[in-house]
Amino acid sequence: MTINSILEEMGPNVDLIACSNDWLTSHSQLLTSKLDRLNEELRAVYLAQQAKNKLQQQNLVAIMEDHCKNDAAIIRIISLPDALRRQRKKPTLSGDKQKQVWEADGYDLHTSEQLRSA
Repeated sequence: MTINSILEEMGPNVDLIACSNDWLTSHSQLLTSKLDRLNEELRAVYLAQQAKNKLQQQNLVAIMEDHCKNDAAIIRIISLPDALRRQRKKPTLSGDKQKQVWEADGYDLHTSEQLRSA
């Protein structure tokens, strides 16, 4: 590869050629670290999508408890009708938002309400 072809491939980042080797090494390490974190986040998002799909197939939902134990979130897996019953007993603003999320995810809240009251 020629110098010109390398510079061409750099495109709008061609100005990096004027930076010191130390800075380029440091910046490369910083970007690698950021990419690692982003990769971990992306993996967690994919896993959450898989888990939500499996829950939805069984008409189950994940709810986060209001309190945390040792700064760790407490997640409960319960049936949608039970979750709606809990929301009705103790209505909260976050509960209304949670219903909107369940509807957006494709849950049939109306049918679940009927199952809950049956």
